[in-house]
Amino acid sequence: MADTRDLEAAIGELLLGEGVQRRWLPAAARLERARVTGVLGGPEHGVALAELDFSQGCFRAAFSYEVAGGEALSVREVFEPGIQQGLVDLLRGLAFSGPRSGEVAAALGQGRAEPVLLDQSNSAFLIGDGGFGKFYRRCGDVSREAEFYHHLAGSGVAAAYWGEFLYTDGSVAALVTERLRDPRSAWDIAGSMLDEGDLQGAAKLARECGTALGELHDGLDRSWPDATMVEPAEIRTWLEARLARHAVVLGSTDALATAGQALRNLASELEGPFPCMHIHGDFHLGQLVRARDALLVIDFEGEPEAGAGQMELPERDVAGLLRSIGYLAPADEDEGLRQLLRSSALEGYAASAAGGRIFAVPERLALLAFFEAEKALYELAYETRYRPAMTEGPSAALKRLAWRLEGLASAARLAPGSLTALARREYAR
Repeated sequence: MADTRDLEAAIGELLLGEGVQRRWLPAAARLERARVTGVLGGPEHGVALAELDFSQGCFRAAFSYEVAGGEALSVREVFEPGIQQGLVDLLRGLAFSGPRSGEVAAALGQGRAEPVLLDQSNSAFLIGDGGFGKFYRRCGDVSREAEFYHHLAGSGVAAAYWGEFLYTDGSVAALVTERLRDPRSAWDIAGSMLDEGDLQGAAKLARECGTALGELHDGLDRSWPDATMVEPAEIRTWLEARLARHAVVLGSTDALATAGQALRNLASELEGPFPCMHIHGDFHLGQLVRARDALLVIDFEGEPEAGAGQMELPERDVAGLLRSIGYLAPADEDEGLRQLLRSSALEGYAASAAGGRIFAVPERLALLAFFEAEKALYELAYETRYRPAMTEGPSAALKRLAWRLEGLASAARLAPGSLTALARREYAR
């Protein structure tokens, strides 16, 4: 069996020698420590499971190793191109549980698994004739997504669930769902339509996206009900934790100070409690794909930087959809287009049972306004940390939304009872 210390040294040398440039790591990541947590294989070749500590957090990885001539040790990450056998060895060494376990076992017996290079925060692979896998990179419990696929089985709003690969401690290493043929994200479709000047088509697509979100919420509410209620005080506590987390990235900027105060002011006017439900948690146009003549929802991991927690309120998903639309029309001169797409999306969502409940209670529309602005602030912090060239869009949106929030809160203070009426007008369909 390969020596753990030698493997850790070789992994560290590999990553430091390449200068870490992987999509699943933040920009300018610096390796602090590589810890081998398990070895699958023999003394001459196999796979080493590792947890990698970076200044930005802990990430999981797997490395194929070979010992040449009994001395020279070489390692390569199993998701690199041309390391198909390393991926197969990794998956064979993990336990699999799920409705398609027989098909997965047969595929691995034939060595039919290969990595896929995608621009995402985890690593993807294909398995057998129709399986699509996702190897989770973040350390810690990542069973959330598997639970969602369990509860959405047969709903028609998500890809079919095949099962998951498990570490020896029972935690999820990778998830497998059906492979969607020629999927195309709603983001790409909408962008192409707008490039071609097809505003009617883009508005129709926005309505479909709102409908898909409503169907997702209705499906989760039926199969996985949550009777929890959230009080306004809990929302204010959650907000303070989020603001503190954003401040680590944004510092003492005017944007954070202005938006933070507007959010606090509106939060102080909210009257609850508000009903919880299980939500996507990171909903945007890129999480909807056209496949099988339908829009399907993908990626139920929640926010990449959840911070204070998910806060399971459906208004957060709706806010994510609206902010994603804002990326399609980021400039001030795009206000007409932005309103057209927003109204269309809200119309589609309002037709669902979940949407009907939100639009029937104006106070919940004020909560939607709150979460839309908070989402823009989250985006500004996220883009600043990971994609600095993309900060202009959320920064401009934050100025617009913070101004609206302050207007809502000020009106509520001057005229008690006016908050809900103003919120209804803000999100009029």
